[in-house]
Amino acid sequence: MKLTAKIKNELFDVLIEEKLLNNYLIKIKNKEYVVKVLYTLNEYLVLSINNKINKVIFLDIKKRYLKILINNEYIDLIIDHAFYFKLENILSIAEKKEKNQLISIRAPMNGCISRILVNIGDKVKNGTILMYMEAMKMENEIHSNTEGVVTDIKIQINTNVTSDDILLLIKN
Repeated sequence: MKLTAKIKNELFDVLIEEKLLNNYLIKIKNKEYVVKVLYTLNEYLVLSINNKINKVIFLDIKKRYLKILINNEYIDLIIDHAFYFKLENILSIAEKKEKNQLISIRAPMNGCISRILVNIGDKVKNGTILMYMEAMKMENEIHSNTEGVVTDIKIQINTNVTSDDILLLIKN
């Protein structure tokens, strides 16, 4: 499969050859990369590239355009429809293989955290109230959307947050 990549405003041909399920040989600028799709992690796709773990975040997916961030470097890919459907398949397989996934609980709106009801190590169920947030002069409940163990709390009481900020992580 042949794609075009834009890296630092330069266009390059990218050749992708599938070796085994979710294992690829990618050639860019006369360099070869052995890529293995490991799993998805929140909004990231975790890959092994030449035996080095990389997180890839998909910033924008359109019919023929994919903008990704790999290790703090933006890469624009111009893709064809066949690769778009292949990418969807890769992501769905990676999601199924995922174990012990970290789930981000995010702020649903701008506000201020008024109470935190859980601690690191606490077991929670889907629907458990995790914390309260004051927004628009109302106290809003923040619920767990999964069952698991709280692994990290990213905020403190009286922290101002914006919509989509990560509040805590739960390992399911």
